[in-house]
Amino acid sequence: MILVLPYRAKHLDLIDIDPHQAQFGRFLTPAVAASLEGPFAWTGVKNGAVLGCVGLQKKWLDHYVAWAVFSRRAGAHMLEVVRTVKGRLPFLPGGRIEAAAACDSPGDRKFLELLGFELEAARMRRYSPDGRDFALYALVKEPSQ
Repeated sequence: MILVLPYRAKHLDLIDIDPHQAQFGRFLTPAVAASLEGPFAWTGVKNGAVLGCVGLQKKWLDHYVAWAVFSRRAGAHMLEVVRTVKGRLPFLPGGRIEAAAACDSPGDRKFLELLGFELEAARMRRYSPDGRDFALYALVKEPSQ
């Protein structure tokens, strides 16, 4: 079973980043890691190892951007990771949640689809800092009451 903890910036230091996300490691400065902390951010731990960190950053009223950083160990537990994250979805605020996934990373795209995100833009050219193309996904929920 995955132990879910509130995300803290120091948790990113404990992740052996998955090779598909390695190019973003240089952008995860201490300031960026701290900015990801919030009420909708969690860390998943299994057998004492951090499998990943996920969360939302508020963009504006009822509009959030989802983020995730996974360990190379997460792949072996991905079904459980999906179930754990999906179990948090009902507790997220209503409105729009968007996420981007690298076009050359079918696993990231499948992860979002398993969570219920829908593809909105198949290719956003040169979207990432390193010039890679990404796809835009969104999960639209009824606004919070």
